Amino acid sequence: RDAGKMQQASQALAGWTNDKLKQLLKANDQSRTGNKAVLLAKCAFGTAFGKLPRCPKCFGGKVKFRVPGANGQLVSLFTLYGGAYGQDKEADEQGEKEQVRRRFYCTGFFDDDEKVD
Repeated sequence: RDAGKMQQASQALAGWTNDKLKQLLKANDQSRTGNKAVLLAKCAFGTAFGKLPRCPKCFGGKVKFRVPGANGQLVSLFTLYGGAYGQDKEADEQGEKEQVRRRFYCTGFFDDDEKVD
């Protein structure tokens, strides 16, 4: 059921440019990193289920979400679609090593030059 909602939203947004997808993400205070497939998945999720709030634990990080992969196990959008680099890639690789993978998670944020988890 959830996958169907996201699929419909993804099809509706598929013709949008990366810039337009990023504008939608920015307007909803969401992360704007990733390739076209990742941006489309983030926008489709927001369209189907609403905007994700800031992390309630660290109060600054942007909450990320995982979706079921080919084997049904929860995987990050970057693991599923690629396109991660820099800090996103490091945070994604660290998150994928977790024993218990949660659907929603936060990798923290940088407050000036210090990492806050």
